[in-house]
Amino acid sequence: MAGRLGVPPPPVRALPINEVAPGVPADGPVPELVDEVRELHHRLHHGDAH
Repeated sequence: MAGRLGVPPPPVRALPINEVAPGVPADGPVPELVDEVRELHHRLHHGDAH
């Protein structure tokens, strides 16, 4: 995701949720929220509501 936003990668390695919290049910991604999450990331990294 960071590469598509034009920002450097995070300083930590991304881990799948099942590695972080084994045995905890998790659903996702949620297609209906993709655009909204992308917009939130854009605002976080670029400081606007583009």
